Amino acid sequence: LALSDAQLRKVVVAQPPVLGYSFKSNIAPSVDALQSELKLSEAQMRKVVVSQPGVLGLSITSNIGPKLNALQSRLALSDEELRKVVVGLPQVLSYSFESNMAPKLDGLQSRLALSDAQLRKVVVLLPPVLGLSLHSNIFPKLDALQSRLALSDAELQRMVVARPQTLSLSFESNVAPSLDALQSRLALSDEELRKVLLTLPSVLGLSFETNVSPSLDALQSRLALSDAQLKRVVLLLPTVLGYSFESNISPKLDYLQSALALPLDALRDRVVRFPPLLGYSHTQRFQPRIDACHAAGVDATIVLSRITMTDARFYAALDGSGRGAE
Repeated sequence: LALSDAQLRKVVVAQPPVLGYSFKSNIAPSVDALQSELKLSEAQMRKVVVSQPGVLGLSITSNIGPKLNALQSRLALSDEELRKVVVGLPQVLSYSFESNMAPKLDGLQSRLALSDAQLRKVVVLLPPVLGLSLHSNIFPKLDALQSRLALSDAELQRMVVARPQTLSLSFESNVAPSLDALQSRLALSDEELRKVLLTLPSVLGLSFETNVSPSLDALQSRLALSDAQLKRVVLLLPTVLGYSFESNISPKLDYLQSALALPLDALRDRVVRFPPLLGYSHTQRFQPRIDACHAAGVDATIVLSRITMTDARFYAALDGSGRGAE
């Protein structure tokens, strides 16, 4: 397994009986069988054993195999998805399917009214959900989130399916403080906060202090936005909270200001008037169209007012130029 000394120590301390196993007749065949069953790489196999040393004492044919088959059948997992679940939560190999995994899957599916496909998505994207207690962890967390944002059952379902990682976050120490901070920073009403979260559930997984707040501060400073203008931008384009300011927004604004010779106030007015401008690609939408306008001798600022046009309509409107005929 190419274990480090520390990893070997961890395995032995966690599973002392391994010292009594025959390597040739017990350990090696078990490792080979599990690796073959799941088509694990050497690194994945090592991770499984180090995370769950007890697997070395389990029979593939009478223990691990049946529970993996049951899990795969219950969720209609592909072989690749099953491998992803096991690598993401090696402890699943020691869980009883009948008394642990099956009731948990049934309870989660019932609480959120998930389809089989949605349940599969949640588990594949968040394998550790199989290790969380329904009644002491998942259900209280869902109840608290639903209450805080006044979500309908359908909205709660949509949020969890879009961002299963929400189930792994502590509501008290992660989610609630982040929601409070975001609401306070932008002076959002409860309904406005709810709208932002429904549009961008992934904001629940972002640290307000290290991700959201610095990005908001940078955007506000770059465009000299008032608090009201910043709020408008976020409400009309909640996904802006997930953009990197340094690698996405800043280069885009710099390019537009330079290529269109826009003073700061004009650039700010354009963004405040139509915040989704910030969501369009610099290299695939803005630059090709601006270059085409320059080549056709047309005022390139029309790119901003016609940004929602399809390429076919936009280029066709460039007064019969060669590019417009494409």
